[in-house]
Amino acid sequence: MDKEKIKKEVLEFLKSKVVAVIATVSPDDTPEAATIHYVVDDDLNFYFMSETNSRKVQNIATNNKVALVVGTEDIPVTVQIQGEVSPIDNGEELMQRFHQLAEASNQGNYKPLLEGLKGRPGGSFYKVKPTWLQWTDFRESSNEMRNPIVLIP
Repeated sequence: MDKEKIKKEVLEFLKSKVVAVIATVSPDDTPEAATIHYVVDDDLNFYFMSETNSRKVQNIATNNKVALVVGTEDIPVTVQIQGEVSPIDNGEELMQRFHQLAEASNQGNYKPLLEGLKGRPGGSFYKVKPTWLQWTDFRESSNEMRNPIVLIP
């Protein structure tokens, strides 16, 4: 198994998508899941934005461990991630991620949170650093049925 080749394939898949499901845990240990728009960097870090008063942001404030899934509908292709979330406070990085997310989100007809936040405060940006990542790809183009491959750690 060539990890660099697989990482390249995973990144190509992740960069072709913009929506993930993020799972968080509330202060009373209730699991909660929500869709997010995201961008990913070459180190497999995920970046997303959310309204400051959302349940996921409130949950992250008390427990920074999350799970993410990016997948397809028909033939299973999934990336499953566990990681730790941190807010992005650096102004330069915040603007860079904002523009990347805006560009990625504008590829479809739906204009997510970015449009709703124009001209009003209340959005926060976050980075998810993966501590575990599993790749599963059952497309015919992948030349064989694969068992899930753990890429991180």
